[in-house]
Amino acid sequence: MTKQLANRGVPAAPVWKGRKKVKAKFVLLCDGSRSMAAYTDQFLQFAYAMTECTRHVEVFLFSTKLKRVTSQLKKGRGGQLPVLTVFENEWGGGTRIGESLCSFVQQYGSQMLRKETVIMVVSDGLDSGNIVNLPWAMKEMKQRTSAVIWLNPLLNITGYQPEARGMKAALPYIDVFSEAQNPESFQKLSRTITIRR
Repeated sequence: MTKQLANRGVPAAPVWKGRKKVKAKFVLLCDGSRSMAAYTDQFLQFAYAMTECTRHVEVFLFSTKLKRVTSQLKKGRGGQLPVLTVFENEWGGGTRIGESLCSFVQQYGSQMLRKETVIMVVSDGLDSGNIVNLPWAMKEMKQRTSAVIWLNPLLNITGYQPEARGMKAALPYIDVFSEAQNPESFQKLSRTITIRR
């Protein structure tokens, strides 16, 4: 899959390292709020390429609400990212990370949170909602999956510290905390990840 993604000119898919090959399933959760607007298209292109290369991937967007967009992404043709009209009313607004991730666990956890699952969250951690349940959602994902990856584009900024309350609440449950600014960020990530056993 990594080779296929690279041939499409998009970030390479992660190469999971471990004692034996694992047929990983991916769940991608992307923050579509105003503060993430400059980075969302790059991640969606990555997510779209993954849907082209494997059927073991689910993609969600969240801002004030959680939206499952896997089927819409799969409608793309010839490497062209489709228009995601399902999210147009919430796109570019505030962010309720805690509520959105709780919704994911409650609605899709029994189906998607498995030992072979890799969770990938793309967000700057700026939460305008109630984060009281964010630690619970993160703990559930960590305990029930192989890896929880959080990609934060702000990590590329010199002197950045994860002081946002949403980011601080999520950190104890993250296996890999990395930047997500450009294709090189994803390629760097793919060389460093090891799935938990």
